[in-house]
Amino acid sequence: MKERYKALLTIALIVFVGFLLRTYNINWDQNNHLHPDERFLTMVSNAMKIPTSIETYLSPQVSRMNPANVNFSFFVYGTLPIVLNKIMVTVLNIDTYHLTTLAGRYMSAVADTLSILIIIKLVELFEKKYKFSRNVKFLSGLAYAIAVLPIQNAHFFTVDATASFFMIAALYCSVKFFYIKKIPWIMLSAFMLGCAVGSKISSVYIAPLISWFLIMQIFPLKKLKKERIISFIGSSLLFVGVFYLTLRFADPYLFQSSNFLSFQPNELFMKNIEQLKSFSNPAIWFPPSFQWISKKPIIFPLQNIAFFGLGLPLFLTSFYGGIQLIRKKYKEIIFLIAWALMLFFYQGSQFVTSMRYFYPLYPILAMCAGYGLWDLVSCVNKNYRRTGYAVGIFLWLVWPMSFMSIYTHPHSRVTASQWIFDNVPASSRLAMEHWDDPLPLYLDQRYIDRYKGIQLPIFEYDTPNKWQRIEEALAQSDYIILSSNRAYGSLLPISKKFPITSQYYHDLFVGTGDFVKVKEFTSFPEINLGFFSIPINDQWAEEAFTVYDHPKVTIFKHK
Repeated sequence: MKERYKALLTIALIVFVGFLLRTYNINWDQNNHLHPDERFLTMVSNAMKIPTSIETYLSPQVSRMNPANVNFSFFVYGTLPIVLNKIMVTVLNIDTYHLTTLAGRYMSAVADTLSILIIIKLVELFEKKYKFSRNVKFLSGLAYAIAVLPIQNAHFFTVDATASFFMIAALYCSVKFFYIKKIPWIMLSAFMLGCAVGSKISSVYIAPLISWFLIMQIFPLKKLKKERIISFIGSSLLFVGVFYLTLRFADPYLFQSSNFLSFQPNELFMKNIEQLKSFSNPAIWFPPSFQWISKKPIIFPLQNIAFFGLGLPLFLTSFYGGIQLIRKKYKEIIFLIAWALMLFFYQGSQFVTSMRYFYPLYPILAMCAGYGLWDLVSCVNKNYRRTGYAVGIFLWLVWPMSFMSIYTHPHSRVTASQWIFDNVPASSRLAMEHWDDPLPLYLDQRYIDRYKGIQLPIFEYDTPNKWQRIEEALAQSDYIILSSNRAYGSLLPISKKFPITSQYYHDLFVGTGDFVKVKEFTSFPEINLGFFSIPINDQWAEEAFTVYDHPKVTIFKHK
């Protein structure tokens, strides 16, 4: 009993630490709504109205919970997280623009914290079968608790953290069913998968992994019996039925009608998905996609996972642990790793390889890291194993603690805005780039309409007309405000497509043009050693990793 209580206390501590990391300074942008997806989901949520009946809620044509019915016809997310958040803010009477976003962030943080617990319980199943040390589950939970990408995404009101939780929960329930063959677990797995797909349509990628544990009922074929076949057919039909019913309630607007006997997908949603796919075509003019033109498939997403999503020590431990698990020939775990590798290579070979597309891999990576550190320490003399664990965990923590430093001070755009109000004369004309957040932020009603903004069409292809308009705009401007590296970070690596734009940025940064740099605001992650700190320039990461919660702001003044 003493060992049991110590284990429960350890798990509780790991989960608590994970929750603290995910909620620390959750209002990181000081109510300025600097994440574009959050702004969109918040506006959709505020426009929604809770139906008076289930029948109304289930009707895609009538329900005011359907984004298409509240003037948001382009919507490619699952509605479940927004619906859950809408119910919560309505019940708590905090259905406002600011508080809806904060409530959504807390929902993401809670969902991702629950993922920590599910990972521990999943590893515990393998521990019982393969006689792992119980330290493996603790280390696996800790690895996920401190992984940077989940921590960052838990600070955002988006659907990713919620979808990831339901995915790993569905996987856990399917493995549990595989081991103990009790029907409630297959029903729970189907329910969780339905919620996952209702949160984000790409959650369906985990369905083959879950199906494998269902199919394994009938193996080995040499011992195949009639009862086993009947059991497999019955549990499969039950799984499909529960999944379908759950999905109809989790996101009714994926379907064309409220008739449960009609499986026709929603035509508008399918058109939206096709339109979204078109944005990933490098031949289509869509500025957010320009950043991917210069990126190497497989290499770039691997680099982002290794250096930013996990941190190099945690990544290397995960890589080592994965190899060791494969060598041990743990059948179920090998299939988990195989699925993770297939998903990585599939997503990593696409044109767009955003870090959040690899979110579902992090529970598997954490499990491998937990096993890897345990395996490394088990090779050490027993007298030094505690020291080995301490050193390993310390190395794991270097990058997460460095990253958390961005939440210990005001957002760089807020700081820059305050500097502008204090140092830039009223009525000055400020040039800003389109497809990026304009500055200054209006921190106070006194500052509204204090400056005149002039937009630079920087993402347009280099043509004489573009540069005539930009030159005219710059001639009228007193300052240029670059609120992030969104434009130059995307366009400079493809200078052959944007030669004039590249020369413009070169002149701007070296000061040979008409403007000179007067101020720069950064919020780099930093290793704080108390008496001095070491900033880590992460501007070479994927754009979305930096431009939301810690962008680099640069201000230039006309000479």
